[in-house]
Amino acid sequence: MFVSLWNGFISPLVGLRYLKNHPKLLGLAAVPFLANILVVVFGLTFIINNSYFISDLVTKYGFAADGGWLFWILHSALVVLAWITLIVFVTIAGYFSGQLFASPFSSLLAERTLVSCGGMTDRPFKFSSWMSLSLRMLKVTFIKATVFLFIGTILFFLSFWPPITIFCHMGILLMLAFDCADYSFESLGFSFGQRLSFFATNIFSFIGLASSIGIILLVPGLNFFIFPASLVGITLLVGDIRKPEVVTSGN
Repeated sequence: MFVSLWNGFISPLVGLRYLKNHPKLLGLAAVPFLANILVVVFGLTFIINNSYFISDLVTKYGFAADGGWLFWILHSALVVLAWITLIVFVTIAGYFSGQLFASPFSSLLAERTLVSCGGMTDRPFKFSSWMSLSLRMLKVTFIKATVFLFIGTILFFLSFWPPITIFCHMGILLMLAFDCADYSFESLGFSFGQRLSFFATNIFSFIGLASSIGIILLVPGLNFFIFPASLVGITLLVGDIRKPEVVTSGN
């Protein structure tokens, strides 16, 4: 358990070192990096320009700042909590939006990483096979997006209830960790059920990665640099877990 947690936690650093040693992969990593910057900066700019509604929202629900020093402290604490929650939510929403543009490059990055580390065998390109796999993966992506949107919306609103805020944030971070690994799942042709099964079986590795992503998000802008490394890091982890199957089956 602790080894899996640690391996997941350090996977972004492992991915960063791997990218440094493989310049061809580094070129593919540049596109997701630029897409994330553009989308998330746009989202944060929108929040800053409309920041007045945060205080109004807290006041609306009965925590006005003019009811005495105790109410002022409570109001200020809730405003800070609301800001953190909103920034995390917009950052994650921007991240997922950015991936719509960068996903072909992220998928290729995951595939080439899996091949280079021995997590899957390199297969010659066949248009019919590629088209069939693409259509199947499009269906899986739609199912995943629907499920994640539903769960993410629930977690967002529940996160405003202080007793469970930390658990909601961890749930959102686990969704991010799953999405990092999802590109390697796609390269391997996993169904949505197989992806969930792999996630559940290796949950401690994903908790470790989620914790690492949470720390990264605390440093503004760092996630832009680290996302490709996190993708490569978790892909290497998936590859290591898959190696016995690859050797046995040749897939």
